[in-house]
Amino acid sequence: MNYRLPGTPLSPLLLTLTAGILGAVFLPVNFLWIAVAEVVAVAVCLLLKRRGAGVMLLGAVCGTIAGGVAKPAHLDIAALNSAGRYYSARVTEVRNTAASQRLTVDVDSVGSQPVEPFRVMVIVRSFNPPVQSGDVVHFTGILRGPSEQVSPFPGGVDMQEYYFRNRIVAVAPGIGEDDIRIVGYKPTFATRMEGWRDRVETAIINTGVHSDTAEFLIAVLTGDRRFLDEETVVNETLLELLRSQ
Repeated sequence: MNYRLPGTPLSPLLLTLTAGILGAVFLPVNFLWIAVAEVVAVAVCLLLKRRGAGVMLLGAVCGTIAGGVAKPAHLDIAALNSAGRYYSARVTEVRNTAASQRLTVDVDSVGSQPVEPFRVMVIVRSFNPPVQSGDVVHFTGILRGPSEQVSPFPGGVDMQEYYFRNRIVAVAPGIGEDDIRIVGYKPTFATRMEGWRDRVETAIINTGVHSDTAEFLIAVLTGDRRFLDEETVVNETLLELLRSQ
């Protein structure tokens, strides 16, 4: 006997999910209020035994929450710069270039006043002090909007898309070593994972194997491809593409 599975149209659910994301991102209302209204609408649909409509509205709730969480915070940069206050933040990521430390930080207080956390890219034109993920830092500087920044990478990398994807709402360029200091350490779970990964990498390097072998083992075992040269990364990418054919 053949059984026919009940069909569920996914297009309306996808539309309500998309509508929820767009509403949370573009409407000038806190996404939590939108989500509360949608939850009330879901409850009404269930009471009226309109389960199909309730399921679609549930998609809107999920989209609203996802869009609201990913939406960058609104920041009055001009007001912060005119106040001339210092910032306290926790470092979530560190990327070193040839001439600077690029820190992704979550600012939690301005001056002595706690604020709703917002994310800033801090460009320190020095390697002193050496900052690591999990450090709590105080820094002073002029904030710029992400739209004012020019891509520092060759080939015109879209930094706007990078800032939006990483919820970075401001950039503090040109920070000197006298403008930043480390005042504590507050690691997150992700920071602890990075520390364990670094210890594994150090252990592999200290085994004394050839550098190319060590770099390959680190990339395979930890997923960290920072040690691989550009040619190796390109060759690996091409090999993956050929295997997928």
